[in-house]
Amino acid sequence: MTLNDLTGFEGRCEAIILSSDPEFTPPENGEDLQGFRRKVLGLSMKPAIRRQYDLVVAGGGIAGICCAIAAARSGCKVALVHNRPVLGGNNSSEINIPISGATNHPLYPEIGNAVRALKSDKRGKQGLVEADKNIDLFLLTQVTGVQVKNQIIESVVAVEQRTGSFFGWPTTLANVSSAV
Repeated sequence: MTLNDLTGFEGRCEAIILSSDPEFTPPENGEDLQGFRRKVLGLSMKPAIRRQYDLVVAGGGIAGICCAIAAARSGCKVALVHNRPVLGGNNSSEINIPISGATNHPLYPEIGNAVRALKSDKRGKQGLVEADKNIDLFLLTQVTGVQVKNQIIESVVAVEQRTGSFFGWPTTLANVSSAV
């Protein structure tokens, strides 16, 4: 058996299916594949509801971290969800591209405050996030979709990669698209 990584940088393989049926092909559609996987593994098809948040941030790169910090400092209860074991995206210990860019200039003098905090905090990105009482951090967790009713996002759905746990976080924002 050979696994050929066609994804580029450090591609990941979530599962390998072995079948005695030479005609077997797993579903290609993401939703169908997720249902097939859940059925084969005996996992629930319906997400378990976890606690409610004002904001769920999908992605723990620099933009996601800054969004979570800014929302938390504004009093929001935030879930920061990231599919890797460490925060930072390209600026993580996995890749190490430094944070840079022009911030805190007119017309928007406050826009770089979260980035400045990330660059100067001795605890590092993850320590800064973990110390914030308004942020709950979910590493190795992949956002897989949203549940929508009347064109309003009611919850964010995710899978915990180590266990396959399937869950959702209701959001309290009345209209997420206008709040972002």
